[in-house]
Amino acid sequence: MKRIKEISQVKFFAWLLFSAISVSTSWAADAQNGKKLYESNNCGSCHAFNKKIIGPALAGIHDRHSEEWLIQWIRNNKKLRETGDAEALKLYAEYQSSPMNVYENLSADDVKDIVAYIKLEANIKEEGVITNKEEPQEESQSNTYLTFLVIVFFILVLVLTRVRSRSRRIAPKYENLN
Repeated sequence: MKRIKEISQVKFFAWLLFSAISVSTSWAADAQNGKKLYESNNCGSCHAFNKKIIGPALAGIHDRHSEEWLIQWIRNNKKLRETGDAEALKLYAEYQSSPMNVYENLSADDVKDIVAYIKLEANIKEEGVITNKEEPQEESQSNTYLTFLVIVFFILVLVLTRVRSRSRRIAPKYENLN
């Protein structure tokens, strides 16, 4: 019976560890996927990172607009304008009523990935001079460290659980010695 309980605990902690790793790696949007989506949807034909072309410069877009707004705008800016959204109407007017393409093929996660890519690339000037190359590495390293710490934590919990169960088995033998 105790052996079954120990196996159940191990399965539970294995599931918990797997879940924690999955969550920690999915917290950050995938900038690599964002780059692929940015390129395959030809975003660069109308946008640059640090200067206006046909559309606005993308550097700092995540600071100027909420994530939800960006998702709605990128997926279907026409629909967003039709709701009377003041930001959308202002941006549309600022660019001489030049409509942005509709990208309903992109999911909300796809848009988040593109924004993650924009955040990383915004540090690169148009001439190709890198202004802050360390930031992307720090984000990647922090995710690696977080995953490592989660694994170490759950291994520690597993070991302590096993020590506790063994000490409960051994304790009754030594109580009778006194």
